[in-house]
Amino acid sequence: MKVSLSNFREITIDLKTPFQVGDFLLNRSRSFQFDAIIGDEKFTGEIPSLELFYPNDSLEGLDNFSFQLKEEEIDFTKPFFNQKIPLENPAINMVFAIEQLLLTYLESHKKKTPLTNLKSEAKINSLLTHSNETNFLVNPNELSSVVKVKIGRENNIEEERELIHSLIAQGKTLRLDGNRMCHPSQLEELLGQVDQSKIEYIEEPFASLGEWEKFKLKDKFALAIDESFEECMKEKNFPPETTTLIIKPSLVLSLSGIFAAKKNHLINNFNLVISSSFEAPQSFNTLVLLGAFTEGYHGLGTMEHLKTKQNLFKRKGDFLQGFSLMHFQL
Repeated sequence: MKVSLSNFREITIDLKTPFQVGDFLLNRSRSFQFDAIIGDEKFTGEIPSLELFYPNDSLEGLDNFSFQLKEEEIDFTKPFFNQKIPLENPAINMVFAIEQLLLTYLESHKKKTPLTNLKSEAKINSLLTHSNETNFLVNPNELSSVVKVKIGRENNIEEERELIHSLIAQGKTLRLDGNRMCHPSQLEELLGQVDQSKIEYIEEPFASLGEWEKFKLKDKFALAIDESFEECMKEKNFPPETTTLIIKPSLVLSLSGIFAAKKNHLINNFNLVISSSFEAPQSFNTLVLLGAFTEGYHGLGTMEHLKTKQNLFKRKGDFLQGFSLMHFQL
């Protein structure tokens, strides 16, 4: 069956507040929508293309193309679900876009996929940056059971320690994210008197993984890998304290890589946390469904930062409510 992609157009959504990421000022979400004809049916597809990760993407690089969908050859654990796509060295966001499109088509025809029969909801962690600021889908009195705390940003160890102890006293499980902005001595001072059993992991606290070896408390805390994921995969080596991988599917692995995780000997023993990165609603919804597919609490916290006309995604308890894939074809 022929699949044709055409009419690519850029879609941007402003952020409510710009984010400074290193030297990059992030002030909008960007994606490329396209029309897809599969057989005689029309669908809308979406390529996540955040400029922070894909600065060179542009409409000029997107040409109309087509390929043959051979359903009998579909393998959800291989890139493009084992379909032959006429793209040379495609970036992961394009793999994600076509896999998302194929899943949508299959759902519309009630064909079985890894997402079939899953509830359209995912467990999510709340996010705190300091004691008087909470993230998108929660208010201070309605935190999730699992709370991610940003640390090391303002070098206010006393305030961060107070927040951590307060959350632990409330019975919360904590994930600490240093965004590579901490120093080993600073983190040792912060965590010296913390109940270690209440800290699920520390996410890449230092500028390099080499500094983790200098961290005197590394044997007492688990490590989560985010920015260094591809480096660790290339070297086929993760620090021994690693328990969790933070995965942005439009940047690494894509959908097929998540579906194949249990068969991938490099990552099958780690917990996977699906993380969002300012995807537009259609792709964000797919991440919610991936969160339903993957056990645990996920970092799906960017949608509320976008200036959308309405709050499409609702939080209920520890769960974020999503939709079927076909919802965004209506």
